[in-house]
Amino acid sequence: MKAAEVQRLYELFAHRVYLRCLRLLGDDGDAMEQVQETWLALMHRPFPFLSDSAVLAWLLRVATNKTFNEFRRRSYRRHGALDDWLEAGALDPFPDVENEMVFRKLLDELPPDRASVIIGYFLEGRTIAEAAKESGRSEPTVRRIIHGFLARGRTAREGGQQP
Repeated sequence: MKAAEVQRLYELFAHRVYLRCLRLLGDDGDAMEQVQETWLALMHRPFPFLSDSAVLAWLLRVATNKTFNEFRRRSYRRHGALDDWLEAGALDPFPDVENEMVFRKLLDELPPDRASVIIGYFLEGRTIAEAAKESGRSEPTVRRIIHGFLARGRTAREGGQQP
């Protein structure tokens, strides 16, 4: 990818990618590091995108994956990385999933592309249409992902068992 195109995409989408990483990591420095890692991945992508919306969906997916990788790396060193994030009050948008341990388990078990939909919809306030566009999925598929996530949370919480 040419430098001018990378610069144009950075100007268009870096803030969105940064907000996703900041929301997940809760630290400005860590978020900026993940943005840089995401842009490095973009620079090494061997083939072009068909549209700017495809670029945004890809960038958010890569940023989410890299952020989850960072969580995994931290959890090997220190088990409390995700606990710190949960204690910051990030669960307020999940009225149907009150138990933080259930939420953490549910989010950890999701594939990164589905977790990205959940994060975009609940934590970043995206609409179903926006979440679908960013993830490259249809609106009915996004609805099924969200409903499935909440149903699994309710089942796990009501049954008193881990999902």
